[in-house]
Amino acid sequence: MPISNEEWASISNMIDRIVATNMGRRRDYFMIGTVVKRDTLNNLIEVKEKGMENIKIPIFTFDYKVTYYDESPRGAPVNGYKVHRKIAEVRPKLPEIGDEVLIAKEMGNDLLPRCLGVLRSDNYIEDLDDD
Repeated sequence: MPISNEEWASISNMIDRIVATNMGRRRDYFMIGTVVKRDTLNNLIEVKEKGMENIKIPIFTFDYKVTYYDESPRGAPVNGYKVHRKIAEVRPKLPEIGDEVLIAKEMGNDLLPRCLGVLRSDNYIEDLDDD
């Protein structure tokens, strides 16, 4: 006996409820939070979320090396001019207390949220006054 449209719809609704319970709803995937505490030793930040305890969030990043070139001063002797190759190791820093950060919660609150970056814009909300 074939499954009716109503039965397919009820199966689909049940799957949606299970996914929403375990993974969060689509609107819950991202949040903007304010950093209230930082742990530089463990590379963690704590973000304040309305109606909940502070969430501890790890910082995901790679350390990387950068090659750059430096030249001897312009006042050097005529034959003393050289270009020097230098290498520096770059380690991204933790957001400061009070920074607004974008958090991805693709797998819900209870699993591993991650900090995607710091909001650097100041005037990103448009005024909708009808002048």
